[in-house]
Amino acid sequence: RELGLRFSLDDFGTGYSSLGYLKVLPVDAIKIDRTFVRDMCDDPHDAAIVDATLALSHRIGLVVIAEGVEQKEQLEQLRKLRCRSYQGFLYSRPVPAAEFEALAAAQAAELATSPATH
Repeated sequence: RELGLRFSLDDFGTGYSSLGYLKVLPVDAIKIDRTFVRDMCDDPHDAAIVDATLALSHRIGLVVIAEGVEQKEQLEQLRKLRCRSYQGFLYSRPVPAAEFEALAAAQAAELATSPATH
């Protein structure tokens, strides 16, 4: 952190991403695994897992990034749960670095000219 680095725990909620890591690792953010985000609009269990993960993360001061956001309905539900960071095909497919720069500049220009949505 002294060097300005920040760490995220990827694929949170699956595999080896234990809650215990939140106590012992210098984690700044967690990324909710897309398997929960994918079906959260239709599966009450996935919705509850996403909700509980967001609530816990907010209480202990972590940023939460939702992975696999592909539909507007998912984005709307995540926003209702106070999730502020997302990644997924709803925004863009993976692109090479040069294309990313152009894409980011275009989106920044669009945000600068559109009314605030918060």
